[in-house]
Amino acid sequence: MKVAVVGAGTAGLYCIIELLESLPEFAKIDLIHSNVIDPLGVGESSLVSFPHALSCGVDYVHHFDSEELGSTLKYGVQFKNWNSVGFIPFASGSYGIQFDTAKLPQFIIPRLNGMYPNFTEKLRTVKEIKSLGKKVSVDGTEYDFVVDCRGYPEDYSDYIITDKVYLNSGIVVKSHTPGDWEYTYHIAHEHGWMFGIPLRDRTGWGYLYNSNVTSQLEAQSSLIDILQEYQIEFHSKNCREFSFKNYYAKSIVNEDGNIFLNGNRALFLEPIQATSLGCYGLINQMILDRIENDVYDNQKYHNIMKEVVAFINLHYLNGSDFDTPFWKMATTGAKELFDGSDPSKYNWNYILDWNTQFRKKMFDSFL
Repeated sequence: MKVAVVGAGTAGLYCIIELLESLPEFAKIDLIHSNVIDPLGVGESSLVSFPHALSCGVDYVHHFDSEELGSTLKYGVQFKNWNSVGFIPFASGSYGIQFDTAKLPQFIIPRLNGMYPNFTEKLRTVKEIKSLGKKVSVDGTEYDFVVDCRGYPEDYSDYIITDKVYLNSGIVVKSHTPGDWEYTYHIAHEHGWMFGIPLRDRTGWGYLYNSNVTSQLEAQSSLIDILQEYQIEFHSKNCREFSFKNYYAKSIVNEDGNIFLNGNRALFLEPIQATSLGCYGLINQMILDRIENDVYDNQKYHNIMKEVVAFINLHYLNGSDFDTPFWKMATTGAKELFDGSDPSKYNWNYILDWNTQFRKKMFDSFL
């Protein structure tokens, strides 16, 4: 059996670790990538399942490896300025990590080379992935299965664009002051919310908003106010603006059952509570079910994505400290999705319980 993972971003590396850990040693597994990755530079925040995969797959031990990966411990998510949402912890004794995305390939790939004789790294840019029926061609080289993790799609015709996720733009800022807290910040502001990811050598901040409601100048002005309020040191050259769609693939496997999508090739949804990274792990399990057991249920995948969209909306049900056009839009949309005619039903205990049960069922069930 020959399998290729194309792309060495977070999703591609996560996937190849899971494949190497689960498939038999006679399976030849290639990682094909161009070594050109352009992360936003603010780091990534994970759920419990990701450091577990690193521990099992490449012997990651936070105490010894945190400097090399630029990682810090994460025991939950701290919400500020959200109604009925405060600190949402992971289960007792469990932790995620916050890590430097740019350091992930340099950390993982040398370990894969040293630990797995059936692993091969191939540095090149892939031009074409094509199903041949029973085989898959990657620029003329044949494989039994290929996982496409090459990032955002060029064409969205085979994707569902959801209007039940409310952010589509952002400004990221790198502060050279490391954070001294062991959680990810989610700070509501008048036009959306802002995440804070503490790394070993800096803190990454991401200001998220909806460009259909808030202008770029309004967002920039609001961001500066927040940075000054929280006394966050920054320089304008360390700011980067971006826009995004909220989407997921109609199917993560082709008709022949041998080409899979993962990472941003499969989906991108508003990054509240690391839901996308959690989805990568779920897709890995579905890929393994198809390879090992010839089982793939596209309806199950769609049900998962609908639950993830509902999970995102859960956070907007009771609104925030801000009575602004964005929050009116998001809260109204969330209540429509949950049929929430009685806002008092969605109190703190309800939201915390929903969070705990959802994360356990969806993202940590395969630990």
